[in-house]
Amino acid sequence: MAAINILAADSVSLSGSKILPRNRFRITSRTDISNEEILSKFPDHDVLLIRSTRKIDKSFIDKCDYKMIATFTKGTDHIDMKAAANKHIKVINAEEGNHVSAAEHTLAITMSIYKNINLSDSIVRKNNFGDTDFQRRELFGKTIGIIGFGKVGSYVGKLCRAFGMNVIANDTDKFVERKYKTFEFLPLNILLKESDIVSLHIPFNKDNANFFQRNIS
Repeated sequence: MAAINILAADSVSLSGSKILPRNRFRITSRTDISNEEILSKFPDHDVLLIRSTRKIDKSFIDKCDYKMIATFTKGTDHIDMKAAANKHIKVINAEEGNHVSAAEHTLAITMSIYKNINLSDSIVRKNNFGDTDFQRRELFGKTIGIIGFGKVGSYVGKLCRAFGMNVIANDTDKFVERKYKTFEFLPLNILLKESDIVSLHIPFNKDNANFFQRNIS
């Protein structure tokens, strides 16, 4: 059986490759390579490993003969999924990759805004701190509206509950509502009116482009 040739075209961790039989899988790492060089120098490879910084458009897909593209990201908006499907190229992503980190980052940003952390840090470093210099608020008791209640959004909801916040949600998938039935789901227009904070966790694609402009007006 012929070996499977894998090209790591971006800086990705290859630690898991140690478990792969060397006689079955051959991995080449070239993190400084352009899309044009991939096509010209590695046309006979089977699998392409990338990150979201690399754009895989229809033009690239039409010219390549890869059987699989693996992106080390949750999102796939940097890949022309329709073109890949039409050419029977399988695209896999890291669905479980960073949802905890992304949710924690959401809480970190929210706390930074509500607690005015950047401003207070600047004042303290200038040795000019005054207790009444700026307003601070608590997350406790505030209502956060989470739009998109998938892996990231739902985990944000769980973390917010731990802060004593009221969590309301909106999602277009009815399965999500059934899965997270302990949370309150509301129509988007009502969620926007009742929320002190709105957190958006939906894929960036052509259907969701200009999401707020289309739904608030």
